[in-house]
Amino acid sequence: MVFVKIGRAARGALIGLLWRVIKWSGRQALGPFALLRLQKLASTDLRLLTPVFPEESAIRAANSSADAKHSNPRYPAIGFRTVPNAQVGSNRRVSAVVNGTTLLLPEAVDDGPWNIRVGEPTTGGILRQDADHALVHLRQSAPKLSRGIFVGSWSPHNWFHWTIDTLPSVYLARFLPPEFDSYPLLLPDSATTRAAWEEPLELVLEKREVKFLPENQYTAVGDLVWVDSPTCPGPLPVGVPSGPRFSFHGTAMKAYRDHILDGLGLSGTGISQTRRLFLARAEGSYRSYNQDEALEVAADFGFEPVYLETLSFKESVAIMLEACAVIGPHGAGWANALYCQPGTKGIMWTWDESRHDNWFANIGKLAAMNFSTIFTGRLDVNGHNIDPRHLRAALAETIPRA
Repeated sequence: MVFVKIGRAARGALIGLLWRVIKWSGRQALGPFALLRLQKLASTDLRLLTPVFPEESAIRAANSSADAKHSNPRYPAIGFRTVPNAQVGSNRRVSAVVNGTTLLLPEAVDDGPWNIRVGEPTTGGILRQDADHALVHLRQSAPKLSRGIFVGSWSPHNWFHWTIDTLPSVYLARFLPPEFDSYPLLLPDSATTRAAWEEPLELVLEKREVKFLPENQYTAVGDLVWVDSPTCPGPLPVGVPSGPRFSFHGTAMKAYRDHILDGLGLSGTGISQTRRLFLARAEGSYRSYNQDEALEVAADFGFEPVYLETLSFKESVAIMLEACAVIGPHGAGWANALYCQPGTKGIMWTWDESRHDNWFANIGKLAAMNFSTIFTGRLDVNGHNIDPRHLRAALAETIPRA
């Protein structure tokens, strides 16, 4: 059975029928379609081998003072485990591993039930879910691999997820015992489409062989090593969030950051912090907004526009080290604030619906920045735009004129 190009309603009906047939027949699969039980690693017997970083209080910073009251959870120990007879795919919305009749989720995720099938179109072959199971199209790629190292697959087309959610696990692979030296690293096939993205990969790869996972297909791996991630972007629990959603293992992320700075030759002290940076977007970029008005206000406070996508990775890190203040809209460029020096001031604006999306607040906390967030309204009304008066007031209060 395969899906062809049909209308959304017809497709939904077909998936619903397939779901009922498999679920109520007592079968676990029908051809390449499998009903997999959702299970967190912590509830399995796949124990962590030789932890690299111990459990600690997680970084879970808040975008607003109303959320700051939420206590930080514990981030589990970071290391690796082996999963026999696994299947892995390039799913940009969730990093998970198929093992038998289960879809295994990272140990650091919050307790479920989880929202696995996020958005349209579906990715990773995940067609439908309920609280405990997901219907997955396990479309196979060839050939089967005898061994491999899985480090996640979160949004390789997105700079933030690439450098914050995937590359730290690649860095942690260096701590694997020598018996795994010959195991290739498994990365999404869209991971190295830009030269600036390959630069940090080379800094953490240690010349390990790389094999690429095709999108929306599953690769069988006889002996899989799954390296933990020191960040947890999901999957998220079902329901309305009551506080910040995402968390970091601070010690592991700081080790990753220090390794990058050492590799770039930028780890020395004494770099003067004199620049005020506005994270600008080139004309025609995704999520356009009233940038010209914002730039005009920022210029009065001594800010210069920087277009990180035009810089090499080393140049983008160096400029962040020179910053005494950074401002800009919600966007992946804030990942580079990881390399700001302590005390750097930061202001980001975002739409109201992202109040609990604390990706960038976590970066600010990890880098010991003085970071704050401005909320601009509903996304479908004016969420990308910022009122110049609000920006001017925030700058006057936080980052006075030079």
